[in-house]
Amino acid sequence: MGDKMGFAIIGCGNIAPFHVQGINCCPDARLVAAADTDEGQSERFLEVNPDVAIFTDYLKLLKLSEVEVVCICTPSATHTDIAIEAARAHKHIICEKPLGTDLDRIDKMIKICRANKVKLTAIARRRAYPFFCKVKEAVSGGVLGRMVFGDAYMKYYRSPSYYKNAGWRSTWDIAGGGALMNQGIHGLDLLRWIMGKVKAVCAKSGHLARNIPVDDTTVAILEFESGAYGVLQVSTSTNPGEPSRYMFHGDKGTIILSDSGIERWAVSKKPEIRAKDSPAEMLSKIEDEKKEGGSSEIPMGHAAQICDMVAAIKEDREPLVTPEDARDNVAVIQAIYESARTGKEIVLG
Repeated sequence: MGDKMGFAIIGCGNIAPFHVQGINCCPDARLVAAADTDEGQSERFLEVNPDVAIFTDYLKLLKLSEVEVVCICTPSATHTDIAIEAARAHKHIICEKPLGTDLDRIDKMIKICRANKVKLTAIARRRAYPFFCKVKEAVSGGVLGRMVFGDAYMKYYRSPSYYKNAGWRSTWDIAGGGALMNQGIHGLDLLRWIMGKVKAVCAKSGHLARNIPVDDTTVAILEFESGAYGVLQVSTSTNPGEPSRYMFHGDKGTIILSDSGIERWAVSKKPEIRAKDSPAEMLSKIEDEKKEGGSSEIPMGHAAQICDMVAAIKEDREPLVTPEDARDNVAVIQAIYESARTGKEIVLG
């Protein structure tokens, strides 16, 4: 036990079990404490995790010497203040998405983390999926040639009770937005990771099906710095919802995939030759190439990022998702919202 890095969770709500599972999956990590201002929620967490120290004041948790890393799982607008206090207590930080809702506060958080030599990362779990890694490798390596499109379609269903039971989810001041900020950030992160930086956006956004002040439906056209275009569609208004899909098109081929794996891999050697689809068995081989010995037991999602944080601390390197990269996701989202409000194209600085 002494060789394992001590983790704590701040915020014991719906997302916390994913962090618990991730910590338990990491052989070099152990959960030692948790905190939540809601005593009932703390008690329920303790019933499932009886061996942890539980607090209603996270500042007391931060005083524990055995806590080396904190996972912040609270409402979005609270992330920055908690992270700043954690950094001042010299705790490394894994923050749920988004990193925050105010760019100035995010910049301050990053600056304080850097000054205190604290590692900071945000959850972007799709980056750890082997098949997404394979697509990233293919696009970066020029397999698809000159990129033309990078699209993400995330059409989810969330019932009215989803917003009613956790009212902060439908607020601008606490959540920082609706479907785009809470769900679409994952697809945007994936597009930016694979396609590169976003140069400009044009968007439409609104609440078409839910009686909430924030968006339940957003569509954005992206222009990447490479010159390629992209489409980001995200909603919580579609019934019954659809599997997420991601499409990457270049002048030499196309890759289409979902959160379950690669569905199409069609590549040609030259742009003037029409790409041919790889057979189903080849798609399986493509995915397995990114797995250790073809095994599906390697960490994915939250577990992968928790293991990566442990390794980043031990090796004194940047985590898989740097704080600056996570910050830029919020910047693009805010630009999309601004475009939707003003009807204008927004060019990012």
